[in-house]
Amino acid sequence: LSKTLYDKLSEMAASGIANAYFWKQLIFSPAYTDITLFSVPAATLFLFAILFSLLALFGKSDTLGFSAIAAAFIGSFLFIPAGAVAFAGIALALAGSLLALRRIRSEAKLAVSFNLSKILRQGLPLFFTTLAFVVSVFYFSSIALEKNQTILPRSVFELSLPLLQNTLQDLIPGFRAAATVDELLLEAAKSQLGAEVDISKVPKSQLEKLLVESRQSLSQGFGIKITGKEKAADLIYELANQKIEDFAGPYKRYLPYLTAFGFFLAVKVLTLPLYFITLGLLWLAVQLLLFLRVLKKEIVTIQVEKVIL
Repeated sequence: LSKTLYDKLSEMAASGIANAYFWKQLIFSPAYTDITLFSVPAATLFLFAILFSLLALFGKSDTLGFSAIAAAFIGSFLFIPAGAVAFAGIALALAGSLLALRRIRSEAKLAVSFNLSKILRQGLPLFFTTLAFVVSVFYFSSIALEKNQTILPRSVFELSLPLLQNTLQDLIPGFRAAATVDELLLEAAKSQLGAEVDISKVPKSQLEKLLVESRQSLSQGFGIKITGKEKAADLIYELANQKIEDFAGPYKRYLPYLTAFGFFLAVKVLTLPLYFITLGLLWLAVQLLLFLRVLKKEIVTIQVEKVIL
């Protein structure tokens, strides 16, 4: 049994590195808000979690187990630039994953029956927290590498924009993220004029004058130059960063850290359903290994220490 598992140690390490690689590709991609891009990172995450859990449950050697985990996480951080954040990330990731491994193994040794859920809940949630931390470090690195670094990362804004769509449409008639400022100004003009006036019949010279006056009013109000050709999403993004910067003042240099922490919390919430899915997949994996006779059931006698009167 142990030899079979030791043969899988390299696979666990490779799955951890692959998991980091695909999450890094996703986070550093400008299109990472596309939900379909999450399929491969999610698949490698499940594979890594399953192999880690099998190693923790059935592995015999702590040294080999620790070595495989170290290889997985150290290899993972090779995908981001070296620096204080990366080295701190490696240290905390190793500490969290090794503690999770020891907790699962300790519970497995003390358990009087093989209850998969009870044993794994001692360490698997911590392992998922560690993975969330690793992903947030990658995210922080993606912020640091932006050429025109802003307080609010573009990726976070694009991810949040669909959630704000209805609210923005209530505030701005006909709002569409892809619409230009001039198009939205015309929509606002239609709304103000009402059904009695057909704006298509208004002379172009008057429409252009109306747009110029509206753009000048917006430019003065927002304190930025507006040409009318900007996309609505780009203008809102610039305004959001401007307001955040004004609000943060001298503390704005700490905002990327707060953003990364918020990203960590978001990923952590995402791992909650993933934890239960992983438990189900692990149960199927154990049943398959029992069927293939890689694992076997046996009754053993254990001694326990008790304090009695």
